[in-house]
Amino acid sequence: MSDTSNFILNLSVLFRNTQKYFDKMLAPYDIGSGQLTFLLIINENEGITMQDVTRISEVDKGTTTKSIQRLIEQGVCKCSTR
Repeated sequence: MSDTSNFILNLSVLFRNTQKYFDKMLAPYDIGSGQLTFLLIINENEGITMQDVTRISEVDKGTTTKSIQRLIEQGVCKCSTR
């Protein structure tokens, strides 16, 4: 196996293990590792629009809406209109 293949394999394992760790640590708050990206973006950019969250996170609008709506329902963040 080439060095590049080993690196990619190791990176994949690291990513999966990191996701598992965050899932375990965030479980008491009923937050998954997938929502962590959105929380970090919102935390670092107070007053950010959902469109900008979508652009920064590089996911589709539906994913952003679903994830942020769940965070709002859980009371983790709030949404206001301009």
